[in-house]
Order: sequence, then C-alpha cells, then structure tokens
Amino acid sequence: TFHSNLKFPYSQEMQQTDPDQIGGLVNEVVPEHSCLVFCHSKLTCENIASLVCKILNKKILEHKLEEKKALYYALRMEGNGVVCQILSKTLPFGVAYHHSGLTMAERVLLEEAFLAKTLCCICCTSTLAAGVNLPAKRVILRSPYIGNQFMSFSKYKQMIGRAGRAGLGETGESILVCKPSDTQKVAALMGSSIENCNSQMDDIALSDLVLSAIHLSITRTDDDLMEFFDYTLLTEQASHAGIDVKSKVRDALNSLIELEGVKRTNSFLHLTSFGRAAAKGM
Repeated sequence: TFHSNLKFPYSQEMQQTDPDQIGGLVNEVVPEHSCLVFCHSKLTCENIASLVCKILNKKILEHKLEEKKALYYALRMEGNGVVCQILSKTLPFGVAYHHSGLTMAERVLLEEAFLAKTLCCICCTSTLAAGVNLPAKRVILRSPYIGNQFMSFSKYKQMIGRAGRAGLGETGESILVCKPSDTQKVAALMGSSIENCNSQMDDIALSDLVLSAIHLSITRTDDDLMEFFDYTLLTEQASHAGIDVKSKVRDALNSLIELEGVKRTNSFLHLTSFGRAAAKGM
C-alpha cells in the first residue's frame, strides 16, 4: 500500500472549513498539473469548487490571468451577459464546476479551457468520466457514492481512468475519500471485477434501430436487416439470454409496416414520409 502525507499546512479554521482536506489535495498539484474532483451530485460540485478556492494559495490568481479573463468573457457572451455567481468567483483561481446544469456550449468552453490548462481544477459529476477525454494528474473521488447509490466497480474504474495520459508518459494518481463507516464497502469495491456488459436493447430500441438502418440505407431488404442484426451485441448474447433475435426483428419490422412507417416495394424496404419524420426525430 502506498502512503503519503499531505504537505499543505492547514490552520484550525481551514480544517473546520475543509475537514476532508480536498483543497489541500488539489493545491498539491495545481497549477503546474491538473486535477479532477468527482462529486456525487450537482450541488456538491458547486460547493466543492467554492470550497477549493478558499483553500488554494492566492498566488494561483496570477496564473494564466489573461486566458482566464478571456474564458470569463466567452462564458458571459454565451450567457447573454451573465455568468453564474459561483463561476465568477472560482474562475480567477482556475477552478470550475461541470454538470448538466450548464449548457452544452458552456461545458465545451470549460472543457477546452481545462485541456489548454487555463483551468487547473474541475469539480464534476460522474457523467464527465464517460464523455469527453479530460486527463488529469490527480483524480479525487469526493465520495464512493453517485447520487445515493454506492458506486459500481465499472464507474469507479471509469473515473480513475482519467488519471494520467496514456502514451504520453505522464503518470496519474487517484484518491477516494470515504467515511470510516464505508471503509469495508470500499475495500470490497477495490477487490471487485468489472461487471458484464449486457445489451440494453429492448423492443423500443430495437424498433428504433430497424427504422434507422432503413433510413440510412444500411439495409434495403429483409435479408439485409437480418444480417445487420447478426453484428449486434444482442445477437451475440441471445443464446445465453434465450432470445430469438430474428423473430424480434421480424415483429418490429411488421409493426413498423402496420404503423405505415415502413413500406415494402418489390422486396425492398423504404421509409414513408411518416417514417422519415420519426427517424429524424430520434
């Protein structure tokens, strides 16, 4: 087991403000390196971003000052002249939060700023781990929970996988913060295996895929459609799950024909105007 002591000095007041010493853990690596702090809720992301700024060394305010100003103005233009009060206070420190409460354009601006090292710390929800590739020197998991659910091993691996840059020789590290009452659960998590990846294609998703395959001209006949589904995860797992995929595909196709979304002409499949509208709306 690797042991390390926090080098950042905490005053009594700082200890009361930040008992888990998240700010100190961030301060050890920024601004020379980057840090991601994964939080279990959107509100926690915002609170931790504010908390970290109270602890960080004030010298960081001078780091990439002009770039941070440019980021602020870009966000202000995106927000019709308004920037969130929390971001207004955290951006000068190179810190931001990132969750679904921001617009897509705002998130992209923050992501690009992080990659450019204008931002050195982002406090985010677990959804960031599954999306854009934002590698960091240090990844901190604020809690072993996502919402009110204890995290799965796959989610854990997904988040800590942001630590380091594969192929660039830059190592990374991850830190999971937990309460004493959760230590046994966390120990069990560390010894877990990745869960099986199972197809999530239910009847609705299957019908959507049939519609899309015809709309994109991937399949033009019934035989094409059956062959197309041979390459899906659903078919790969069908024998273990006891599913007759071909029967399901036929049922989905027949339903779409009955609903007048798909038409068969001389053995060729094509979408009606209703079917095209449905496909474009997916």
